Amino acid sequence: MMKKILICFCCLALVAGCGKPKHRTMPTPVKGKWLFSSYRKEGNGAYLIDENKQVRFLGTAASPGAFAPDGKSFVYSKGIEYKFILFDCQRNKTKEIKTDYDPGCFTWSPDGTKFAYVGVEWTDKVNKQGEPRKHFFFGYIYIYDLSTGEHQLVWSGFREPKKDKFSKLRFSPDGSKLLFYNSIDNRPEKGIYLLDIAGNSIEKLYNWGGEGSFGWLPDGQHIVFRTSRHDDGSFIEGPGKGFFYKLNIKTKQKEKLFYAPLWFFGIKVTPDGKFIYGHLTKGEAEVIAVIPLTGKKRGQVIEITKPELLDLGKATYYSHDTYPDWWYEPGTDPIEK
Repeated sequence: MMKKILICFCCLALVAGCGKPKHRTMPTPVKGKWLFSSYRKEGNGAYLIDENKQVRFLGTAASPGAFAPDGKSFVYSKGIEYKFILFDCQRNKTKEIKTDYDPGCFTWSPDGTKFAYVGVEWTDKVNKQGEPRKHFFFGYIYIYDLSTGEHQLVWSGFREPKKDKFSKLRFSPDGSKLLFYNSIDNRPEKGIYLLDIAGNSIEKLYNWGGEGSFGWLPDGQHIVFRTSRHDDGSFIEGPGKGFFYKLNIKTKQKEKLFYAPLWFFGIKVTPDGKFIYGHLTKGEAEVIAVIPLTGKKRGQVIEITKPELLDLGKATYYSHDTYPDWWYEPGTDPIEK
């Protein structure tokens, strides 16, 4: 069963200017830079691995965020303060943008002019033991335009916002569509969906979406997704208890690619279509991993972080999108020999 993250939200040390960000060198077998979230003693929240392989603590945050297509900036959320942060990597500067809802699950348009996010609303509830707790629902999908500063609501639920949980947004390569996952259990709406932004129309692509693990291929006609179930909902048996498939979004025909690692979630596909990457659970350990889609290493799992970097342990937690984002120079081979 997938682990979920409960992160205590507070002001970001980096934004507030409360001392220098923490750095730590971390060897990785891939080039580029990473955003990810972690649950660690030295700082729970968002982290950046830069081009020099230094680990930088950004501060406690609701989501590790996403890089812009050019890699020069990224966006991540500030938590229940209903703000997101735009970070300029070259100038080392931040900009706060207020929102109507707690933002998360960021995905940039291919041209870098806008990004989509899920708006999350929090309510106070009481658990079975009579203790107060925070409850959230993922009821709204927005697109933020950097040039105009406008937040466009593009989807707000199948029945009512408070009954839907949207996550794992992915812009299509041409920027006209959004993939998302509706994760409500025991509902016919659960699965992977395709949203046509201009037409405001919804189409279901697959009933069982591997807990929201999917990404686009560069042709814009296919997606790659992980699932642990057969079409009838029964669980797959095998080494990884699941498979990666390629799915044609028009014909709905799917092609089996290779076994998926057990508990490999939140996957994304690099813009060039060469790699799958995501968050891999190994017993009590957590790592970030890459799987080549082409070449001699096709289907092989390459772990790029050590377990102590994430250090999630036995923590029980919730988050909008705790999975990593990766950027490397287009046209280069990021796998170090």
